[in-house]
Amino acid sequence: MVLAVVETVSTTRTAIKRDWEDKRERYAEAGIPVYLIVDPNDATWHILQLDGRHYVETAKGIFGQEIPLPEPMGFTVRTAGRHPYGGTGGTGGTSA
Repeated sequence: MVLAVVETVSTTRTAIKRDWEDKRERYAEAGIPVYLIVDPNDATWHILQLDGRHYVETAKGIFGQEIPLPEPMGFTVRTAGRHPYGGTGGTGGTSA
């Protein structure tokens, strides 16, 4: 059983739609309980949890804040070293 999926959002409009909308629907249909979206376009992260057949955002933050993954994972992920696209130490690319 897959407990969570992590997505790092891409930079193009098509990829952003795919990561935020299309994959969200597919993962919900598959019954994956937690969807963590890391978005270097605006240096944010979002935890979505399955509520029936759809995801509901249950936590969000910015790079530098720890990500508190819900149970049964129950641990945090550090984002202190993460940078937005085009930022210092980032992976390159530009914001869409």
